[in-house]
Amino acid sequence: MKKLNVLFMLCLLGVLSCDFSSKEEELPDMQDALLWKISGNELPEPSYLFGSFNGIPGSFLDSVVGFKTAFKSVKQVMLASDSENADRSKNLGNTPSFDNAAMSDSSSLLMPADTTYQMLYNQDDYAFVDGELNSLLPGYSKRKPIVVAREYMMSIKALQQAVEGDNLLDHAIMEQAKGGTVKLIRLDALNVNLTTMEQTQVYVPTEVSSLKDQALGLLFFLKARPIYMNIKLRMDSMYRQQVPGELYLPINDGVDIIRRTLKEIPEFTMKQAYKDSAISQLNSYLGYKTDQKNDLWMKKILSAIKKQPTLISVGVLHLIGENGLINQLRQYGYTVEPVLSDGDQD
Repeated sequence: MKKLNVLFMLCLLGVLSCDFSSKEEELPDMQDALLWKISGNELPEPSYLFGSFNGIPGSFLDSVVGFKTAFKSVKQVMLASDSENADRSKNLGNTPSFDNAAMSDSSSLLMPADTTYQMLYNQDDYAFVDGELNSLLPGYSKRKPIVVAREYMMSIKALQQAVEGDNLLDHAIMEQAKGGTVKLIRLDALNVNLTTMEQTQVYVPTEVSSLKDQALGLLFFLKARPIYMNIKLRMDSMYRQQVPGELYLPINDGVDIIRRTLKEIPEFTMKQAYKDSAISQLNSYLGYKTDQKNDLWMKKILSAIKKQPTLISVGVLHLIGENGLINQLRQYGYTVEPVLSDGDQD
C-alpha cells in the first residue's frame, strides 16, 4: 500500500506542464522494442538507444534482446534518469502555497474553532476522507485541508525516498560501465530552463482561501489516488512486456477517469485548477511533456554518436511520440531500427 501511495503522489506532485489536455500521439513506426539501433548518416559504427522505466530491477536487462551485445560494442554510455529523479524529489516539497514564513505562523494553519471537517463534507465524503487520513496523519482534523494536503505530500515524499529509489535499470547500466572501460556521460548536466507554469504545482493553488474549496479539493486529491495507481501498474506491466508503443494508452484512459471523478464532486471555485493540475501531471510526469528535454538532449546525443559508438539510456517515454528521440534521429537522417534479435546488430 505504501508503494501505491508513492505512485499516486509522484504523478500528482511533479513538475507541471503548460498543456492541460491529453493528446493521443501519432507514433513513428513504433514497434515492440526497448532497444534501438542507430546507424547510417556516415556513422562509422552504430550506437544504441534504450528506454528505461522506474522501479524495474536491473536483472530485467537480461530479457532485453541484444542488450548485452550492444553494451559490449559501445565506447560510452549516456544516462539521464538519476538527475530526473532528483529533480522530482526536490520539487515534491515546494508548493507556492507554503513558504517558511507561512509555516511559521501556526495560527494560520489551524482550523477555526467554530469549524470542523464534518461541517465541510456530507456524511459519506467525510467518512471517506477520515478513513484515508486518520491513520496516516493523526490529528489532521485540527489543521486546514490545504495544510493537510502538504503534510500528506511530505509523508509520501519520505515513503518515495525509502521505497522506490532511483531508476534501477540505469543503476545496473552504470555499474556495468564502471566495471569496464566504458565512459559515462550525464545527459542531465544540461540546464533546462522551465517556465513558471512548469515549476508551479497548482494542485493546492495559492488562491484557495475558502475552507470549503480546500476540503473539496482535498476530496478530489484523495479520490484520484486509485487512478494514478492503476495507470502506473498498467504501464509497469506494458513495459515488462516490452510494448512501449502502447504506454500512452493508460494515460489517455486516466484523463477520462479524472473527468468522470470530478463530476462526482460538487462544484467549487478552484475545481478547474484541480482538474488542470491532475491532467497536466498525466501529460508531464508520465511522459507526454518531454519535448523540451528531448530537444536539448538531441544536441548532445548527435555530438556523442558522431565521435564514438554510444548507448543512450533515457526514460522510455522520451523515445516515443512525434518529438520523441526515435523520430528526431530519423529526421536528422539516421536509420533507427528496433533490435528484435541479436542478428539486428550486424
